[in-house]
Formats: sequence, C-alpha cells, structure tokens
Amino acid sequence: MLSRATLDLGLFDALGEAMSAEVQAAVPRLILEPSAGRQPAPVLMQRIDRAALSDSRGEVALSVATALGPQGAPDLAPGIVVRLVRALQKAGIRDAAHALATEALLLRPHAGASISR
Repeated sequence: MLSRATLDLGLFDALGEAMSAEVQAAVPRLILEPSAGRQPAPVLMQRIDRAALSDSRGEVALSVATALGPQGAPDLAPGIVVRLVRALQKAGIRDAAHALATEALLLRPHAGASISR
C-alpha cells in the first residue's frame, strides 16, 4: 500500500498536479522510504539528476532510457520512477514524462483490479 501511495502521489507531484499542502509535504518522505523494486546504479541516477539540472536534454533522455532498460517502468522502485519523471519534466521533455508516468501507473503490478486469465 505504501509503495502504491509513493508512486501515485510522487507522480502527481512530479507532473505538477494540484495537491493539498499536507500531501505535498508528505511526498519527499514517501520517496525516501525504502521500497521494493529495481534500483538502477546510483551513479546513473546521479547523472540523470545532474543532467536535468543543467538542462542537458539529450543526456537526460538517454540516461532515463538506460535506467528503464528493456523491462520498462513496471518493476522499478516507485521512488526511482518519480525521480525519472521529475528529471524529464525539469529537462523540458514533458511528453516523455507524462508517457512514463502513465506507463508506471497502468502497468505496475497491483495497479488496479486483478484480471483473471
């Protein structure tokens, strides 16, 4: 449940969606909580953060693609997905940020009602 809340609220925050001040204040704490999921190498995440701050769009795009890997977003830790979306937003790659957020919300295990096969 905490993992899902981190993903949902963190993505809303990263995309600049309106939230109450109380919820916005809780987001950084949620993202820092350890959660299950794949974690890209710390050096890669640092590179993404630095590139987003320096407005290096190409480096952000390529590094985010590397962090996603062939598996995509569904198995990444929620805090990582939020950081990737935030980096894309900061770099001005908003369409990709929204696409990644949508993929993570819809394809994450336990994203909604279970489907019987």
